[in-house]
This record gives sequence, structure tokens and C-alpha cells, in this order.
Amino acid sequence: MRKINKFYILMFSFSILLAGACKDKGETAAAYVPPTDPGTPAPGVSTDAPLALKMSTKFTGINYDNGLTFTETGTTTCAASIATPSVNCTVVVPEGRLYYSDLIFSYSWLPTSCRLMIFQPSYYLASNTVGYYKPGTEVTTDCTPVGGVSPVDCYGGSAIELVSDFPKKRALINLPDETTLTVPQSNTSKVSSAWVANWGSNRHTTSDFLLAKRNTSYSAADLGGAGAITDGYVGGSFVDYTFTCRDAWYDPVSYRINVYVREEDSDNGGTLNNFRSWKDVP
Repeated sequence: MRKINKFYILMFSFSILLAGACKDKGETAAAYVPPTDPGTPAPGVSTDAPLALKMSTKFTGINYDNGLTFTETGTTTCAASIATPSVNCTVVVPEGRLYYSDLIFSYSWLPTSCRLMIFQPSYYLASNTVGYYKPGTEVTTDCTPVGGVSPVDCYGGSAIELVSDFPKKRALINLPDETTLTVPQSNTSKVSSAWVANWGSNRHTTSDFLLAKRNTSYSAADLGGAGAITDGYVGGSFVDYTFTCRDAWYDPVSYRINVYVREEDSDNGGTLNNFRSWKDVP
């Protein structure tokens, strides 16, 4: 890889939405989306590590930014590098803090090594039948798929908030300013708290879902949650948080960060469990 200027200037990116009503239909670009919240300052990147992420939580309406540490490294920065181009990075958040907090992703990339940077927020299909009650609502939705896609109220997860025109479009693509390719670029994405979203559980933001259970469907009664109305899950529909880099030809991914958000019950996994998450599915 050729040497380039490592002078870091963090700047806002041009972000547009990545389409794909079904994953096998390909992806198409759409409109510009500006950064949403400054959150934790974005990390630095380099030719050796061109994609990096920091994460934080903020209690809804409170200014204090609570920086998160990644379990795998014990540091506040997760980076994909030449040495390790694909990495797993996990954050663990106390369940009460997570339920009442906004979740903020602050990320940077170097366009010379990461021309197209794609952020895939998590999501899942909660129902594909008639009579579904979205959490926080008092009317039912017909979730029967049309053309392979159910209405937006039939889904859960962060993508339904972050990606405009979801589920027709399901991810965010950050396009480079090609007049300054050697300059690192950065952006932030904020997911509102489950409390604000009226979700009734931490499934709104968590991805602590065992792979062995993801292909099984679960009813609202199976999943449980706060209040009488909760979500469900259609087997095989869960999509994780990822950050990926591709070149101008959209060839296979060159750098990748897989992000896992887990909640921690009281007493570090003790007997108290006040908010449900994916780790609680039967």
C-alpha cells in the first residue's frame, strides 16, 4: 500500500442511504444524510488502520457522554487494520443505562483505503402476519409481505430510525470527498433510547443474540418485555451492526468491523433482570 499524508483533519462526511429491500437485490444510493450528534470525538485513522470506531451512551436529554470500552481490546477504539482487516468489537452496557440512553457511534475512515464506507445498523423483522401490535401502539398492522417486504412498523432495531425510507433502504453509505482523499473523514450516528422509542425492552439496540437461536421465530409471549404489548421475531431476519469498506468497483469487503452491543444485568449477571434483551430468548 503506498504512503500518503497522515495529517489528520476530522471532517463531516457526505452520507447517503444504501438501498436493498432484500439482501439479494443489490444496493443503490439515495440522498445525503448529515451527522446527527457529535457524541464522543471520532477516532484517528491511518494507512495502517483506515477504519475505526468509538462508541458512547448518553442518558436521554443529559449532556454527559459516557464513553464505552470494547471488551476484546480493553480500549475505547476499535480499528480494522492491514494486520487485522476484519475485527469483532463488543460493548457491554448496564441494562438500565442502556434502556434510558441514546447509543452513539462515532466513526472515521481513510478514503484512499476505504472509498465506499458502509454502516449497517441492526434490524429484524418482528412479524410477517396480520394483527401485529408494534410496541407503544394501540392499533394493529398487517405485516404480510408485499414484494418480499413488510411495512416499516413490522420491524425493530436501530435501522428503522437511522435509515430513511426503511425497509426499502437498509443501510447507510458514506461517500468520499474525492478532492481530499488523503484526509480522514468522520461521521456520527445516534440511536434514540428504547425508552424514547417505547420499545419495552433493550432489543431496540442490543445484538446479544445467540447464533443458534436466530433461525427460530418467537412470539411476543416468548420474548416478553415491559407493558402488555411487546414485539416478536421472525426467524432468520436478524441483521448485525457492521462497518465495511469497498473500493470504487464495489468489490469484496477490504476492511470490516463487526459490532456487538450487549446488556449487563444487575450484579454482573446476577439474579435481577429488569429489561429483556436478545440473550433472554428461550
